[in-house]
Amino acid sequence: MHLADILGFEHSILTIQGVLPDAKSQRNSTVCGLLSNADLQKLNSIIKGLIRFPDLTDEIFAFFIRQTNECTDARAETKAFEALYVLSQFCRPSDQLLPYLVAHLHKRCHSDDEASHRFSFTQNAGIALYTIEGLLERAVPLQDLEESEWEKRRTQVVARLSEVENTRIPSDLRGCSVGELLTVEKMTELFSRHGFPIETEAAVRLSPIESRSECYMDEDRMLFGLLNGVFIHMSASDKSLKEKRFWVTPTLESVCWQTRSSSQIHRLAVRSIREELLGIEPSGLFFLLQLHCRWDLASEREKEDADHVVTLGFLSHQEAQRFLLFLSHLIQWVRTELPSLLGRTEETAGESEGVRAAESVIQQQFALSLRHQINETLHRTLPLARSPQNETLDPLAARYAKKVPRVFILLARKLVELEGYKQEGAFRHSAAQEKRDKYLRWIAMGDYACIETMDSAHVAITVLKRIFYDMREPLFPFEIYDDLIQAAKSTREDCLKVLDLLPPPNRQVAQFLFDLFCCYLDHSENLLTPNSCGICIAPSIIRR
Repeated sequence: MHLADILGFEHSILTIQGVLPDAKSQRNSTVCGLLSNADLQKLNSIIKGLIRFPDLTDEIFAFFIRQTNECTDARAETKAFEALYVLSQFCRPSDQLLPYLVAHLHKRCHSDDEASHRFSFTQNAGIALYTIEGLLERAVPLQDLEESEWEKRRTQVVARLSEVENTRIPSDLRGCSVGELLTVEKMTELFSRHGFPIETEAAVRLSPIESRSECYMDEDRMLFGLLNGVFIHMSASDKSLKEKRFWVTPTLESVCWQTRSSSQIHRLAVRSIREELLGIEPSGLFFLLQLHCRWDLASEREKEDADHVVTLGFLSHQEAQRFLLFLSHLIQWVRTELPSLLGRTEETAGESEGVRAAESVIQQQFALSLRHQINETLHRTLPLARSPQNETLDPLAARYAKKVPRVFILLARKLVELEGYKQEGAFRHSAAQEKRDKYLRWIAMGDYACIETMDSAHVAITVLKRIFYDMREPLFPFEIYDDLIQAAKSTREDCLKVLDLLPPPNRQVAQFLFDLFCCYLDHSENLLTPNSCGICIAPSIIRR
């Protein structure tokens, strides 16, 4: 262990934060965020020092975690996050520490207890989110960089820090700007693709993280709290079950539930999932999967002599297929790898320890292998999400994928599925306010899967228009209102010039809407005209 080097790195971090005095840093003005030139030079020394001693990388990341946890000064905490962001663009911790570091940063991105983030919650949440992105996708091995490339990349990272710090992390999606929607969806897809649990034991001297759940984000439920879990629609006649939200932990050791009126998370140990129950059995609108738990329905408590079957109901065939394929791949991996991981034969590592032993091994020691399994499963199951009815909109969806918020693409796809383009007055007539608000609440929490339950094109269109109407700043920003009105009285070329005044994300969404309207104008039976399109959508996207 290079104790002197560790102490030197830690001393530099403390002087960057301002915890230890440093005359040179105090004389320097800030050049990026709260960091001065002297601070950036110290960071350079730390990063280059880790080239010589890569085995110290985990220790330095762990020190940053402790500093962001224990700091009592708002400025010092923010500087620690800024320095950690820069470090994450060049260095990556070991696979043993990485899940914990991601979980720690995730906690700073999202929490229901705002009191726990008393120092610049919104600002530091943005830094934390982009630090996770750097750790998972952008970190470049320093050994692979030439000196000129190193300087160029350092300049780019520092320049981007100001943009990162200004990222606003919304508590829900109601009123979000187009840019905020894209940011949150992008980051949630990042978590989903890498398959990280948000509850992971530390590999170094760190305190445990308290988290709301331990579920992976399902690709079709894009946001629900950034890894808050895969919530399953329950097929149940009992009213008490209908008032609860249920989900399953990724390692299959428990079914979790939460009432709509309480934030408390309850866990029910899964006693068995028989292999023959992993088939799809249609029953009305649902496709069923059964998990056996020790749970007494009357007392709502776990009992040894109780045998309760929790039925998971899926509202679409492809959702059930995706979930079942995930389970079958995970179970197959557990059965194949568990004996060798535990150092036992297959016979001695069988039914007696069951799923709980597998859960312990997977969650605590083999997160990386599990992540690869989930990543592979997601890639194999993604094609199932597209039904033949949706093929009409595929060119539109493909053209704007990752360019416009996914919620708009899903709503447009649902309109095609419901054949809204054949309905007269589809954009003019509104759905019932109660039904509209119900879907808006779900979407605001990130539960995009609710769109699949829409049974009317009027509902989908009403929700689409209302999302735009609720934005704090309209799609066409306030400052170009006069230019827009004037252009409408002029030539087509003037109108196109106004589009160039839009921020790039807003311009893409505007073009998406125009292409969507063109799909409807191609069908004469809906009696829609360009003028009526403008009358219907203008109040939602243009305000003074």
